[in-house]
Amino acid sequence: MIESDTPRRPRKSQGFQIPNVVFLAASIGLGSLMTLGLLLYVSVVTNPALLDYLLPQHRSCMETRKYSIELPDAEEDQLSTKQPNVTSSLMVTSRGEKKDRKLEHDEITGEPSEVPFKLKTSSHSPDSDSHKPLFSILIGIMTTAKKTERRHLLRIAYRAQTTQLADVEVKFVIGKMQDEADKILVGMENLVYGDIIELDCQENMNHGKTFTFFSSVSEMAEPNSSGMGKGRSYNYVMKTDDDSYVRVDNLARHLSPLARTDLYYGYVLPCENQDPYQWYMAGMGYVISWDLVEWIRESPLVRNNTDGTEDKLVGQWLNEGGKAKNRVNDKPLFYDHPAFGGKCSHELVSETILIHQVKTLDRWAHVLTFFEGDRLNVSLSKPYFIH
Repeated sequence: MIESDTPRRPRKSQGFQIPNVVFLAASIGLGSLMTLGLLLYVSVVTNPALLDYLLPQHRSCMETRKYSIELPDAEEDQLSTKQPNVTSSLMVTSRGEKKDRKLEHDEITGEPSEVPFKLKTSSHSPDSDSHKPLFSILIGIMTTAKKTERRHLLRIAYRAQTTQLADVEVKFVIGKMQDEADKILVGMENLVYGDIIELDCQENMNHGKTFTFFSSVSEMAEPNSSGMGKGRSYNYVMKTDDDSYVRVDNLARHLSPLARTDLYYGYVLPCENQDPYQWYMAGMGYVISWDLVEWIRESPLVRNNTDGTEDKLVGQWLNEGGKAKNRVNDKPLFYDHPAFGGKCSHELVSETILIHQVKTLDRWAHVLTFFEGDRLNVSLSKPYFIH
């Protein structure tokens, strides 16, 4: 066997490579830590307010976890008055069944973990008597489970509004869900926003959904089976649709001087009619007082007549029951979008209470720019694209 004359390259020792890598990494990490510490020190020295900002932020994050952290005596006394408590969210079915769902309150704030969607009632001194809302309104928006994008758009449109006159709560009203995907997706949506009412009736427009909505809202004000007290009642309940846009402060201003009982308020049909005691209020959006909500739930006359054009039926119920002695037609402040056309349509006006037939994104852009454009610093100089 012939050996090669080429000398072999001596094998390098591998014994110190790993310690060398560890030492290098440790050196880099220590250097970075020292650099970061030096930068933080310089930042705090040059801007002492930064320290005041960082420490409360850290403390507040810790506070939301446990009570076991150390707090000054004053803060301990304050927290001791806020005991964890439980309330119940009640799903009421058209058959009168009550399903309790316990909601644990946040340990620190005492606020429920599921917060219903409510409009801001004041931007100044909310605890002041001068800014307390005069009355309450529930706005029930009829929609369907699959209209997720429309609900998100409406949340933005309503949360951008404020009023100091009324305590306003907005809920989306859907029929009983059949599709498993809807149950998951809408369930997650409601877990986040807490503003969806699922009725115990099949999804429909003219076959009892409106009756079930009013009767369910009334049921929710009754004592629940867990004995946790009454649910929420309102001075007024509004039924509207997901292609309608309500200017809430204008609505509150017009409702403010009106009767709190036996009231039927909206846009009377047909379009030429000005007498609210003739015909009925258009389904685009109408308001009834709480006593009428309770009557609808309890009346056999209503319960046995729930199939038909929903807005016409409501007027028929009230006429046959001798109800709604106080009727107010607020034309022309309820109307269809100008792009829709027809006798019930006209151009947008600042005093608007409700615009109907806002079915496309172009129309929503038009409407929101008209009312919120100054705040957004945008304008629609060419509304020709609206269809």
